[in-house]
Amino acid sequence: MHTLNWAIASSLLLATVFDLGFATAMSDSANNDHLVCGNRTSNTDDQICCNGILYNTDDYICCEDTPHRKHFSSYACCGSEAYDTDLDICCQRSVQWKPSDAWICCGNSSYNVEISMCCEDTVQWKPFPYYVCCGRQSYNGNIQTCCADGTVQYIGECSGASSSSSSSVDASQTTFKLKTTTRFTNAGAMFDTNMVAVVLTSFLCYFPLFSDAIL
Repeated sequence: MHTLNWAIASSLLLATVFDLGFATAMSDSANNDHLVCGNRTSNTDDQICCNGILYNTDDYICCEDTPHRKHFSSYACCGSEAYDTDLDICCQRSVQWKPSDAWICCGNSSYNVEISMCCEDTVQWKPFPYYVCCGRQSYNGNIQTCCADGTVQYIGECSGASSSSSSSVDASQTTFKLKTTTRFTNAGAMFDTNMVAVVLTSFLCYFPLFSDAIL
């Protein structure tokens, strides 16, 4: 009889402890849905606590304890500033202009990838697709190369060191271009010489006629 009573009492005690633990857990879960902000309690679903003051999340955005009016749903934080992600871009905590999706960050600046390039956080002009970076500068990869000392030289003119692998043009293409340029130059010089000869011959032929007419 005593054993039965002890078993019943033990069961009741365990049930009571379980109920207390469950109630405490539910209470903690309910409290986690709220945020204490200053002297007030905030509902985190539609309010934010910004520097000790409650704000409505539909109207404001908090950027590093600085409240900003949220004019559009596309607003986001860039450091302590707020910006419209449809119009601007955040580059290293600096809001930069983004007129189109072709604009991305280069360091703390933005640039158009269609006409520019980023060389070690420095924006450089890219007039043609074969322009590549050498340190912070850009160069024509068809006729130039990035030397081991970081300077840009014409292909084959790096002093005492092999060029960087940035250039993808082989020497045969360069030789062909140099020969082609030389041919055009020689042809131009020959054309100029022939023109001088023609003019001089014409002058010598017609000068007597002009002389007779004048006399």
